[in-house]
Amino acid sequence: MFDFGFSEILVAAVIGLIVIGPERLPRVARTLGHLVGRLQRYVVDLKDDISRQAELEEFNQIKASVEDTAKDIEESVSNNINFIEDEVKAVGTLSAEEGSSAGGQTNDKAENLRMPAALASVVGGQSSPVKADNESPSLKDDNAGGEVEREQK
Repeated sequence: MFDFGFSEILVAAVIGLIVIGPERLPRVARTLGHLVGRLQRYVVDLKDDISRQAELEEFNQIKASVEDTAKDIEESVSNNINFIEDEVKAVGTLSAEEGSSAGGQTNDKAENLRMPAALASVVGGQSSPVKADNESPSLKDDNAGGEVEREQK
């Protein structure tokens, strides 16, 4: 901090000895040492406070950025959900209209436009029945093997 050499400190000590006197010099030096120590601790604490304040400001900026990003994502998801719900409702009404106009007969377009059961339960539309084509190959093989065993007996 201050650039004092040995000769400069020696000159200051001699002047202090002459001005203060040999009896009070140790007590004044001790008091001066305590004051310098307090000053150093104060400077260290001040640096730490400034550092903490800078970190807090940086944290607040990051927090605000994360909150803005989360808000944007939430809005995007909400918009997508609303769009999907509208499309599913439109498909459900189109499917119902085609089913009633065909007089109970279903055509390929109406079959393709029906909602899956999972979406129908969420939106409140009608779901399409599960087709045999949706069965897994392993189930078909197991059933076929069972029929063969029954025929052999």
